[in-house]
Amino acid sequence: MPNEINLFGPIGKTADGTGITAQQVKTQLAAMNQTQPLLVHIDSEGGSVFDGLSLYEAFASYSGPKEAIIESTAFSMASYIAMAFDRVTIAENGYVMVHQPSTDTGGTASELVSTADVLTKLDQSMTAAYVRKSGLSEARVKQMMAAETFLNANEALAVGFVDAIAKRNVPTRIQPSARHKTMPQRVYAALFGAGSGGDTELHKDKPMSTQTIVAATVQEIKAAFPKAKSDFIVRCLEKGLPIASVASAAADEMMKENEEMSAKVTSLEAELAAMKASAAKADDTDTDDTDDDKSDVEAKKVAAKNGVKAVAKAKEVTKRTAVTEWNTAIDEQLKLHAGNRLKAVSAVNKRHPGLRERMVAEANAR
Repeated sequence: MPNEINLFGPIGKTADGTGITAQQVKTQLAAMNQTQPLLVHIDSEGGSVFDGLSLYEAFASYSGPKEAIIESTAFSMASYIAMAFDRVTIAENGYVMVHQPSTDTGGTASELVSTADVLTKLDQSMTAAYVRKSGLSEARVKQMMAAETFLNANEALAVGFVDAIAKRNVPTRIQPSARHKTMPQRVYAALFGAGSGGDTELHKDKPMSTQTIVAATVQEIKAAFPKAKSDFIVRCLEKGLPIASVASAAADEMMKENEEMSAKVTSLEAELAAMKASAAKADDTDTDDTDDDKSDVEAKKVAAKNGVKAVAKAKEVTKRTAVTEWNTAIDEQLKLHAGNRLKAVSAVNKRHPGLRERMVAEANAR
């Protein structure tokens, strides 16, 4: 049987004396055989950055195999803690939220500077954990944290924060009062609306949220996806997509472009095959022309002997330079891209603009 720990509720000691502290969890871990698998269930709105940092280190140091199961929510520090595990599974109705660490503090100027230094280091640690788990760039993770990004199960899987989706729904244990300041209406409705396990009777006559979905701006989309085309950005803006949904849309767009490119490559391969056949036929014609040249030489000798001036036979020579250039360029790129024709064709099109059009025109003219 695996060792099990539940992280249900806020991280750190709360005003009413509840909450999950790092010391409590460390005491549990110390009593366990750490060579055995560890299973940690998470349903938490987050909480203390200091307890969260300590919990992350405790779980990361666990020597046996470890898995976290997000049962509905892993917000703020809870999502950071989840990054310490070898495998993270999320319920179908689950959500992950990432944002920058913050604290309510007061004091002298030097005390505020010291607090800012601590938050900066915490932010660096959290960013590094999200990057290690997901494989995303540091810039992308920082952008998501700055925007306080909420991701559903599919979105969390797409960006790499989780490894699998469990085929079940789990009612959340957190309270509606634990909502974060920019929680989108769709998240609030999914967690506390009808059928979600929230307190629907208490809140059914009240608006579920005064917040709207936080749509990504042009600047945010460009920062996260520098190569995004203008028409893609416009579509995202028209739909009012948050940055997490933009990521999913970008993945779909890339798949579509790959399919279109694959179709173009297939067409190009057919064109190349036809041109090679044409070139082979042309070589046969050149051989015939060589025989004709020999006949011309004999005819000239006979004419000279008889005092007749020979008339030179006109010969039209057509050079297929575009075809030769294209084939040479493709061969070079195939070597550079380990035989990947799709990448080779794409590279040639970028390095030699207009060559493909000249090559096709030359082939069609024959």
